[in-house]
Amino acid sequence: PEYWCSIAYFEMDVQVGETFKVPSSCPIVTVDGYVDPSGGDRFCLGQLSNVHRTEAIERARYAQVPGLPME
Repeated sequence: PEYWCSIAYFEMDVQVGETFKVPSSCPIVTVDGYVDPSGGDRFCLGQLSNVHRTEAIERARYAQVPGLPME
């Protein structure tokens, strides 16, 4: 298949940003809180904005800064 994984990011019940598709050529993808543009092997939450974001959501997002690798 062209993609092995799709990642949709939600804050509460609202999807923020577009669904991120991981190409089959990238066996591991990292979800993190940084702001670098997402490539095929990295999905960065820091670049996503939401005018309805609460302080609790901000704290949860910062917990992802180091990154969560998925394979």
